[in-house]
Amino acid sequence: MFRCIFLRKKKFYGCSIFHKKESRRCFSLFFIVTLFCLLANANWFACRAKEKSDTVEARTSERQKSMPKTSGHSDTLPKASQYPRASSTWAKIYGGDAADSVRALFPAPDGGWYLFGSSNSFGTKSKNIWFWKVNREGNVEFSKLYGGLGDEDVYSVQPTDDGGFVLAGYTTSYGAGDKDGWIMKLYSDGYVDWEYAFGGTESEETNFILPIFEGGYLAVGTRHMPDRLHPGVWIVKLNSRGKLLWEKVYGERTAEQSIKAAVETPDGFLIIGTVERYALVMKVKKNGERLWEKVLGSERGYTYLNSAAVDADGNYFLAGGSNAFGSQGVDGWLVKLDTEGSILWQKRVGYGIFESFNTVIPTSDRGFLLGGVVSDLNYNDLWLVKFGVSGNLQWQKVYSLGGVSAKYARLGQTEVSAIRQIPGGYVIAGSHFDLNTSQSDGFLLKVNDRGEIVDCEGKIKVSKYAATASATGATYQDPPVGRPVFPGFSPSPAVVVTSYMKTMDALPDMKDLCTLEAESSR
Repeated sequence: MFRCIFLRKKKFYGCSIFHKKESRRCFSLFFIVTLFCLLANANWFACRAKEKSDTVEARTSERQKSMPKTSGHSDTLPKASQYPRASSTWAKIYGGDAADSVRALFPAPDGGWYLFGSSNSFGTKSKNIWFWKVNREGNVEFSKLYGGLGDEDVYSVQPTDDGGFVLAGYTTSYGAGDKDGWIMKLYSDGYVDWEYAFGGTESEETNFILPIFEGGYLAVGTRHMPDRLHPGVWIVKLNSRGKLLWEKVYGERTAEQSIKAAVETPDGFLIIGTVERYALVMKVKKNGERLWEKVLGSERGYTYLNSAAVDADGNYFLAGGSNAFGSQGVDGWLVKLDTEGSILWQKRVGYGIFESFNTVIPTSDRGFLLGGVVSDLNYNDLWLVKFGVSGNLQWQKVYSLGGVSAKYARLGQTEVSAIRQIPGGYVIAGSHFDLNTSQSDGFLLKVNDRGEIVDCEGKIKVSKYAATASATGATYQDPPVGRPVFPGFSPSPAVVVTSYMKTMDALPDMKDLCTLEAESSR
């Protein structure tokens, strides 16, 4: 005995089941209604699932559209929102009473900046790696030193996914030989995650390091072999904890060469440097196997490369200098290659006795900015040159640090090491060496998008420059004969390093170049 109740069109229906005949009829009706409800619910859940799937796909599509196109970690232009806003322009110098330098520059999340270089003024009083942080106005917040009783220097620094940094350079304090490649990983607060010295019994150094898309790092540099007069091109693959996975050495017995930079490509890596009197461009696979190697230049002079960058289309910009194209001295040299290494165009930029490019970065307007030096007999001045997307020269500025103080007399050399674009301007880092005192300091300049330091008039001389850009005739030459992989060389032992690390009790000397009196000195 039971009661069956259901609703239809807002009317209530009920049936009291007392007899078998009535029971069968009610069970049949109940079965039909239940089946209808189950089918309706199944259709509703299917529609909801499809709606959810469509929503996820739409969001994923929008996210992918908003993501920048990348071909690696170090060769793309970060979004402007990642950098602090250029609220003012200023100029700072950092150092002590000996030789100090700035080699790399990265934005901090709070609007300040992380700087890397070397110092002879602090720490063990030999050359140590120097890492410090400044606030958005350029004032020092903390400072740390790394090294031993010998010399250490850093040539390349790259940010890592965890907010820290990986550094590459050399050490004479640790390792198996007189001079070994040194790679270390730091947290953002400067504490060491891991560090290793790599090399054999001869002399090695790692000149550039690159976090790669699949994880781990690629380091490039030079390594001496026992029976070779000059070092070979040294390529080292590390995992994410700095463990050596493989290494290769390329070179010719008598060819002098140096390595400056590398960029990741979809199918491998592009490595640049100099071999003999030519600019070297080498393409290798992901496993380090050489795909092709070319040299650029002319027999009439010397051509070299210092820096590489990749634009949004995957083309390569290579920057350096040359005296091989009919000029009276050395000119800045810029070449654009496509993804296969073919020359799209090249520019020679010069006016005086010596001009050279040290670094190149892509800019948000699809152009690029180059930093370098112009030189007379006894001084170098900082040189910025802005090009448009088609290679047209848009503006250039020369910055003279001389004349601000007795230490910064005109007799000196200035070198730019790193440039970062920020909304409304650029931040430039480098070093200035005084030939009178044999001392050097690191500097940091914040300029507007035309290269001007508007808050520093009369203290730093900023002038226009009359260098012109013209096409050059650099062509690919045959590389030195052979260029073999060195067979049977001893693998580099990885020496675990526990370097001296010191948090400086007193912050390093920092001067504001825009407020220094002209006759002041330390």
